[in-house]
Amino acid sequence: MLWFKHDANASQDAKLKKVRMKYGLEGYGLYWYCIELIAAGVDQNNLTFELEHDSEIISFDTGIHIERVNEMMAYMINLELFESNNNAITCLKMLKRLDQSMTSNKEMRGMINKAKINHDEVMTKSDLVMQEEKRIDKNRQDKTITNVKPKFDQIDLAFAQLAFDELLHHNPNHKAPNLNAWAEDARKMREIDNRDPNEMARVWTWIRNDSFWSTNILSISKFREKYDMVSMKAKGAGNPNLSKAGNATLNNIRDWEPT
Repeated sequence: MLWFKHDANASQDAKLKKVRMKYGLEGYGLYWYCIELIAAGVDQNNLTFELEHDSEIISFDTGIHIERVNEMMAYMINLELFESNNNAITCLKMLKRLDQSMTSNKEMRGMINKAKINHDEVMTKSDLVMQEEKRIDKNRQDKTITNVKPKFDQIDLAFAQLAFDELLHHNPNHKAPNLNAWAEDARKMREIDNRDPNEMARVWTWIRNDSFWSTNILSISKFREKYDMVSMKAKGAGNPNLSKAGNATLNNIRDWEPT
């Protein structure tokens, strides 16, 4: 298929807004890149609407780290912008974008009409089946996540500890987080986003002393999401004072060397 319909107000779609809020134009661009790949593969011999490229190829083509590609695609699948079945990613909603005016090929027109009818019947009859498949997939993913060995390094765990120490310094009653999960988010900032751990520590400490951001960023995942914005604001603020515990942890961070 050489072209497909694209709404001028697509950026206002609630699900795509969530993608932009979380990943910015990088996520929004990845979505449309994948849609273009799927559309390019549609012809009279292929109406599966399947994304044939894997994350490794997409990472190479877009220059986005492969782990970030996987993370963004999983998020978009969770939003139901794409479907995932048997390790295949599809976008069956594209079928609604097709009509017979898009091709002069008589055979293709007939297949589009037939596919739409079959698609509507399948979607009507299989809601319960799809719900059960989603439940099974979620259970499988939960088990996989539980069994996956953490990838974070000592530096990431040290930063997670520093982040929690600084929270406790300002609020002794703050609930203890899952430090392993925080360390994994810190690793993503360091390896995928290319953030410097020392600079991360400085910006996190600045946040703790800011009246607005101190109540809005209480986890490393949120810190990662807002990092570009808060790091710019913290840039001219000098070096805020760390707590005693935070200073001790920061020394460990500064002494760390990659293995």
